[in-house]
Amino acid sequence: MVVFTSGYLIFIKGDRLDEWFSALSWQQDKFMEEMKFGTMKSMGIPNPITLTEPFTNGDFQYQFKIINDWKPCYLINMTTGNEREIKYIKLCLSDTDDPSQKVSDNTISQIKINL
Repeated sequence: MVVFTSGYLIFIKGDRLDEWFSALSWQQDKFMEEMKFGTMKSMGIPNPITLTEPFTNGDFQYQFKIINDWKPCYLINMTTGNEREIKYIKLCLSDTDDPSQKVSDNTISQIKINL
């Protein structure tokens, strides 16, 4: 069994319709760095399209395309031209008395997966 209690789940679109995979660790790390969660990046008018600085992983060069500062997001393999959508889900703890940590009823507080 796997238990998620807080953080983000990040998925990358596969080749087939409705096929999604958990992001690899390098994809997760770079995505979190580029998204700048917890900052005030969209305090004004959102950026229609943000293309991040290209980066290299292995023999391939990549960049992220982020629409309206938050969603939708894409990972572009600049070497092959392949573009894959990214979906992310924020997980929050909901069993706390700290008012700054209160979450709405529709927030995922915990996911359990039997493998």
